[in-house]
Amino acid sequence: AITDEELKQSDWDVIYQEMYHRIEKELQAGKNVVNDTGIFTKYERELVRKIGDKLHKETVTIYVTTPEDVCLERLRKNKETKERFQVSEKAFKEAAAEMEIPDQTENTIRYDDNTSPDKWIAEHLID
Repeated sequence: AITDEELKQSDWDVIYQEMYHRIEKELQAGKNVVNDTGIFTKYERELVRKIGDKLHKETVTIYVTTPEDVCLERLRKNKETKERFQVSEKAFKEAAAEMEIPDQTENTIRYDDNTSPDKWIAEHLID
């Protein structure tokens, strides 16, 4: 497996371009898309929003408000259990530093870590 630290900026550029291409392709096919990849900046979210606008599809940002210390504890636990994909603390902290909290100009719904995921999904995502 390749770690985040092994990737150069040019690698990330290719990865993100492919991600944007796949989002557009799936939307064109009439599918709903949930992208759980790191789109940390407003600029990156705007690129996805432009794809949606071009295809007349609504885009929504789901902002998960889990505190950083809780995330780090889960990251450390995952090093032991290996239940999820491994992310280094360094990569996590770099991503957290890059994160721009969505503002009122973005179509955003928030998920509070204290809420049951099933309840939140029922309230926000199921018609």
